Amino acid sequence: MISLHVDGQLGPMEEKLFAEHIQHCAACREALEETRAVRDLFASAGKFSAPLGFAARVMANIEEKETSRFRKFFRPGPLFWRSAQVAVALVVITLGMLSGNALMSGRGATERVAEVRDSFHLDVFEAAPPNSVAGVYLSMIEGSHEK
Repeated sequence: MISLHVDGQLGPMEEKLFAEHIQHCAACREALEETRAVRDLFASAGKFSAPLGFAARVMANIEEKETSRFRKFFRPGPLFWRSAQVAVALVVITLGMLSGNALMSGRGATERVAEVRDSFHLDVFEAAPPNSVAGVYLSMIEGSHEK
């Protein structure tokens, strides 16, 4: 409440309670004096105006740094390096497709379709493992329906 007191923002009842407490508490009295000294120090500080055009120069520097970061990140490189990046990406994609086909070869198309369909079927997933609390609860509920 010290800052509120120094700034004159306490209500009448709070101000009365604060004054009573300050009379009996040496630590709070010391803190109050320190707060007042800091406030007086800032209040007595001189105000200086910025030089002409200071704000414009600061804003221009900020914009320049933001722009240079953007340009550095998206700097166009030589055509050779860009072509090499595209070629590497195409090689990786082609190898992935070939390895997938190699893994699936030897089986008929209908077997592959059935295998993919079965891998997405929800029966593959267990709602709750049998040894878990949820599994025991589900087995108890299922058992009660059987009676």
